[in-house]
Amino acid sequence: MKASLVKISLKGDGATTKILGGREVIEIPLAMLPVGAKGKITRICGGRGVIRRLSEMAFIKGVEVKVTHSHGSHNPRHGGPLVIEVKDSRVALGRGVAMKVMVEEIDG
Repeated sequence: MKASLVKISLKGDGATTKILGGREVIEIPLAMLPVGAKGKITRICGGRGVIRRLSEMAFIKGVEVKVTHSHGSHNPRHGGPLVIEVKDSRVALGRGVAMKVMVEEIDG
């Protein structure tokens, strides 16, 4: 029997829930991850230019990322850039771009 894919929007904050093979996966924008949290990239929402630029910086589906710093306001919808560990590098991303990178939060 094939598993169905279900997407449900939650509270208008960009988060979605996917049910894949009986496993619930909650997707949130990278900008919403707290400092110190890790996530696995599930998709990038954007045009070809954004996707190409992020992939050049190693932001591709399946890659683990970690938020190391969040500059600016404590409200994740406002404030300055985020510093993200991706592979063996640290990259500063503006909050608007970080909202386009969807991740699944992982333990660790």
